[in-house]
Amino acid sequence: PNSFTPNEDGMNDRFGLYGNVECFYSKLTIFNRWGELIFETDKPQSDFWDGIFKGEIVMEGIYAYLLTGKNHHRTGMVMVTR
Repeated sequence: PNSFTPNEDGMNDRFGLYGNVECFYSKLTIFNRWGELIFETDKPQSDFWDGIFKGEIVMEGIYAYLLTGKNHHRTGMVMVTR
């Protein structure tokens, strides 16, 4: 998915990777529009971003992500909406 709604309604509240990603990717990092690191995990297949940064839900907008692995990397954008 390229968007999610972290509003705690139990539907589409987290951004994560689904499928067989552990074969390729070992790290997920998410950045705000100023390039500040706001989320990082070494378990992208099970540790999902809930839209929280510094104890607060982030503003609506588009955030960049970077998936890295031993032989692969991928960049993209995710939209946070309410």
